[in-house]
Amino acid sequence: MPHPTLTPEYVQRRIRQVQYSTTGNVTICVLTDMNGYQIIGTSGVVHLPDFNADLGEQYALEDAKTKHWAFVAFLEQQRDYEHAFQNGKIHFDDLENVIEEVQQPTKISQRNLL
Repeated sequence: MPHPTLTPEYVQRRIRQVQYSTTGNVTICVLTDMNGYQIIGTSGVVHLPDFNADLGEQYALEDAKTKHWAFVAFLEQQRDYEHAFQNGKIHFDDLENVIEEVQQPTKISQRNLL
């Protein structure tokens, strides 16, 4: 099943609306995808006298777009999965194996960050 390549242009075309609001020293961007899902980006300033509305909106939009990219990538991955499942390329037995792998404990190494 052909699907769009994830490019900045494709992800940008999915954006239907962008709204901003400010409360105190925080700017909030609400980005609405073409399917109606809303993604929130934020930015803030430490000292209120340094607040710049244009920069706040720019950074909040950048934050929302980063999250939007991940959301669109998930949608495309899900579409591929559903297509494979519907065409018999993935079976219930395969799903059980994946679930078992996910449930296995994973050793995570920790570094001292101090």
